[in-house]
Amino acid sequence: MRAIEVKANPEVKPPPISEIIDNILASSQAIIPDLETPYSRFSNNNLSESAIGQDQSICAIITDRQQQLDAVLHDISDLDIVIDKIKNLRHRLVEKRGKVKQSMNLHKGLISALWRLPAEILSQIFVHCLSAETGLGILLPLLLTRICRRWREVAVDTPSLWCNLSVNISRKQSTQWPQAAFCYDSWLRRSQGLPLSLTRVRYDNDDKTKVQSLLQPYMKQITSIVFPTTKAYQLFALDLPTLQELIIENLSHDSAADAQSISRLPCNLRSLRLQGPPGFDFQQSCASNPVWVHLTNLEICVNKAETFLHLLQLGINISSAMVSMLPSEIYFLPESKPFTHTKLQFLSILSSHSPFEEKNSIARLFNGLSLPNLRMLHCNGYDGYGIWWPHNDFKAFLAQSNCPLERLTLGPEVTTDEQRAEYITIIPSLEIVGGR
Repeated sequence: MRAIEVKANPEVKPPPISEIIDNILASSQAIIPDLETPYSRFSNNNLSESAIGQDQSICAIITDRQQQLDAVLHDISDLDIVIDKIKNLRHRLVEKRGKVKQSMNLHKGLISALWRLPAEILSQIFVHCLSAETGLGILLPLLLTRICRRWREVAVDTPSLWCNLSVNISRKQSTQWPQAAFCYDSWLRRSQGLPLSLTRVRYDNDDKTKVQSLLQPYMKQITSIVFPTTKAYQLFALDLPTLQELIIENLSHDSAADAQSISRLPCNLRSLRLQGPPGFDFQQSCASNPVWVHLTNLEICVNKAETFLHLLQLGINISSAMVSMLPSEIYFLPESKPFTHTKLQFLSILSSHSPFEEKNSIARLFNGLSLPNLRMLHCNGYDGYGIWWPHNDFKAFLAQSNCPLERLTLGPEVTTDEQRAEYITIIPSLEIVGGR
């Protein structure tokens, strides 16, 4: 009757769903009947003679039980149908809840201070999120465009959000290049002429024309670029007039073309990072290249200390350097006077030592170098044959450099307490980290 009343009068508020279900359950109590019979105490093994011959009475009981079982199965089937309908109702209610929350949050946003922020401040917040370590990387600008229309407009109109891009032409992208090129170009155009940093440029030889065509309008904007190999760099050796930072992740030492590419680096380059085998012929690539004079940051792997000393003599404006050195059994006598580099303030050395070396690489570096403005020095390396730290050579280096060294970071187990005390005697304000 209540249901009929609700249909007839829509203004009547229906009872809660829980009340309706409770009423149904109350009227459908599963009362377990008394199933005891005069024959319940007998088993197949102890039937009495009086029970034998009462087949008709027992058959009547079985018929009654079958009817009861059919009724129970019918009720269970009906209940399963109701449960399925309840599950479906719950699914729709959960979906309704999500839409209601979404609508509520949307309208809350309309009265929040964030929604009323000027576009300039919201833009700065976006840029700050991009610089933070969120783990999203270059995906963050795209995510910001998907929040709402206003955020998209602000993000698209914030050029600094679009100054970093990774160009990776896979086989799938190569076959669908027009669409991929449109996406790359849309990203680059949003930078609106600001300096560009290409965090990774990877492509096959067959796709070099596509990459060149894509980046050609933006060559004068590219200030930083990362290539996986030297060969990729050859394409852009003379076409990046504003390039300031170059990173090559896999330097090959057996290619004359690689050496030629390095020798044609643009003179405006300030930071150079060359990773890979230490046998690269830097003598060939450095001999006549003026770029080394303008470098302020250098990260490199060399085959011997003398090669790095030679590079420092060319790069007289380098203020920060990281070098990895392999052991060399060939020992070159140091110059009568150490080379003085007046600009170097930070130096990181990673070196291994061979028992066949007459003098290890770090010692040879200390012997041939004077750094009067060095402020931070990091040295690490262990050979498995014992402690190789050149204590006396380092003391002589400190004395000849007379530098304002503030922090010395050493690998494990390379110095003793007495040795560290000697260094502090030379530079009382020195902070020593590690080395124990």
